[in-house]
Amino acid sequence: MKLKFTAFASICLLICTMACTKNNDKQVSNAYTPIIDASLRWTIEKRFNKDAYRPVIFEYRIGKDSVFGSKVYQSVMSKNITAGDNTETVVAYLRETSDGKVYQLDVYDATEYLIYDFGVLQGDTVTIKNGYFEQKLTVASVENIVVNNSNRKKIVLNYKCLPPSSTRIWIEGIGSLLGLLDTNFEGIDCMDNGVIGISTGLTGSTLRSVHCNGQLVFENK
Repeated sequence: MKLKFTAFASICLLICTMACTKNNDKQVSNAYTPIIDASLRWTIEKRFNKDAYRPVIFEYRIGKDSVFGSKVYQSVMSKNITAGDNTETVVAYLRETSDGKVYQLDVYDATEYLIYDFGVLQGDTVTIKNGYFEQKLTVASVENIVVNNSNRKKIVLNYKCLPPSSTRIWIEGIGSLLGLLDTNFEGIDCMDNGVIGISTGLTGSTLRSVHCNGQLVFENK
């Protein structure tokens, strides 16, 4: 009985490994890589305003399907790794389309807003909303990089009243380098006359790494 269980576990591990490595001995894949993938785990560092010098580490994952209206969304689950608490909470509901758009549901008024668009081209303007902050971002560049043996788009975005050195970066199949749900310049508001409004007391966020079935597939260095 023990031998049968060991063999079964080995087969499961092999299948998971193949799914994550995407055929390392073969050509690099060019197929679109979705973000909503239940095998992924995002490790995210957050710094809260009350104690900005002490980072708190969270793990995010994709949870169960939920239907709102006529659309199916996937829950985003979070747990506090630093606190050693395995209790998970739902922090968002996401929906992804085949053309690379990711929407987040506002559960209070049952509307959705765009948080990613991996179909953009250099020079495009895309309206992205995170929480209360809706911003028209300019696509500064789009290039291909190899992540986990597949070609992924790396998209660099600017905000009109900030210097070009201030960027947000999205990577296909990974998300924002600030974290899965932090996709724009949250807390900054560019007025028509160029004045910047800045909200205080917000949470700083940085993506540390992404694992697929326990294997490291991306590290934010």
